[in-house]
Amino acid sequence: MTLQLRPIDEEAAAAIVAGRCPEGFACAPGYPAEGDHVAAGMFLERCAADADPRPFGAFLVCLAPDANGTTESGAAELVVGGIGFHGPPDANGRAEIGYGIVPSQRRNGYATQALRLLIEQARALGAGVLIAETEHQNEASRAVLARVGFARFAEDDREVWFELVLG
Repeated sequence: MTLQLRPIDEEAAAAIVAGRCPEGFACAPGYPAEGDHVAAGMFLERCAADADPRPFGAFLVCLAPDANGTTESGAAELVVGGIGFHGPPDANGRAEIGYGIVPSQRRNGYATQALRLLIEQARALGAGVLIAETEHQNEASRAVLARVGFARFAEDDREVWFELVLG
């Protein structure tokens, strides 16, 4: 199956904040997770402030149908997580990103694939640097970031910060 990123809109974000699967999608067990609620809430806050975050918004990480037109669940697309930007690039071209795959779908390479797709999009949109943070104990996330080329550039007692120069 092919992994795709689908931008969320206000309707999908409202469903996610309410703990429901967005209409028109099937959701893997555990979706939406806490990080998805937070990202969808941030998206709605920016929309309410008349600052539509798209194209630097949030995305559903979806498994697209196979040649038979279905996913394992039988639905057109299966949501396995979320990924996106915390906002547009700052004056220095730096944009912060975040991502998460629900536990029921981890260890399938979806985070790595989704992050590569987001990197391609960031390049196409003209971002110069992507940054991401993860907690020290989140070894899996640190490995994903390193796998796609992010380098550690800062840390404190709780978090480690990574960056990827897109030039």
